[in-house]
Amino acid sequence: MGAGSLADNPPKQFEGFSVSLNGNTLAAGDSFKVIPTRTGAAGISVALTDAKDIAAAAPLTATAGSSNSGTGGFTQPVLNTKSDIYDSTQTADLRNALKSSTPMKLVMGAANSSGVQSYTLINASGGAVLDQNGNAVGGSIIQGQANTVKLNVGYTDTTTTPSSKTAFELQMTISGSPVANDTFSIGMTGGGSSDNRNALAVAGLQTAKTVGVINGGVGTSLSGAYASTVSVVGTLASQSKNDVTATAAVVSQAKSSRDSVSGVSLDEEASNLIKYQQYYTASSQIIKAAQTIFSTLINSL
Repeated sequence: MGAGSLADNPPKQFEGFSVSLNGNTLAAGDSFKVIPTRTGAAGISVALTDAKDIAAAAPLTATAGSSNSGTGGFTQPVLNTKSDIYDSTQTADLRNALKSSTPMKLVMGAANSSGVQSYTLINASGGAVLDQNGNAVGGSIIQGQANTVKLNVGYTDTTTTPSSKTAFELQMTISGSPVANDTFSIGMTGGGSSDNRNALAVAGLQTAKTVGVINGGVGTSLSGAYASTVSVVGTLASQSKNDVTATAAVVSQAKSSRDSVSGVSLDEEASNLIKYQQYYTASSQIIKAAQTIFSTLINSL
């Protein structure tokens, strides 16, 4: 896996996770068993018990004015600004800003001879909506084509000291040929709406490139990252299995080489004992015959 130092900051990562040891004094030889997923299933619990608590709808919905007489079309607004869900103050600021800023109305101006048409964003009181710099939010489109409209609505950021001005960005597309005073209202999506854009966005995370996009990386999708993880784990497991087989063969060969030089074969040693026993028996018979001959010669004298 590798080695690291307790002084590493940030802690060194090992195969996707990092370990930071702190607290009591550590001594040489201390060991810690790391099982990062052992209690993973134990932490799974039901967070929602009512289907109405599922935020399937997008936060904002646009509608065309009932008195519109042009052929202008639009797409539903998308909130481009993302809050840090781990920062409750920032999330509350954005939520309150959306509530206090809506409903808003995009009012189309007159088009010139080139088809360039201005628009302004006004609040529920008819006043201009301001961006973080205090300027009125507005711009222009070209009739007869799809125009991406980005609206920056200013609000107060209380996460800074002192509080500062910031903005959230809305994006929608205006197409066709609106006429002067045509309007497109933008408001909070009502309860019980059949809108499922948020659910579709969550489903889109399966193929969206959201993993490994830091430092200019192209990234990959969640499903791609999972498939890559399975592939890497399978490859490492297969490699480890092959390493075990190869290492066992090397050990077996080494043992055979050792035994060929200094090893003892029980069968061979037993065979040698039997052979030496036969030698001993044959030698004793020769000695016995020589003794008999010698005794016979002495007695004959």
